[in-house]
Amino acid sequence: MIKEMLKSWQKVASTTQTNEQSLYEHVKQLPQSEKTRKTIVIDRVIGKRLDEFCETERINKSDVLHVALADFLEKYEK
Repeated sequence: MIKEMLKSWQKVASTTQTNEQSLYEHVKQLPQSEKTRKTIVIDRVIGKRLDEFCETERINKSDVLHVALADFLEKYEK
């Protein structure tokens, strides 16, 4: 009976897992290539949210923006 329960739980767990990498895995895999400085203008509320998120998660803002922009361009660039 316990073996059957474990099998059913494993099936449920495998169907609920996503293939998406965690943010930290994604950041760790960023290429260590030459960087450039860009100035952007964003909504103050979004800027504050980004600051708070990066501080809470102890992650570099540049890395978050790199991941976000790469995902955006992958989706919309043609």
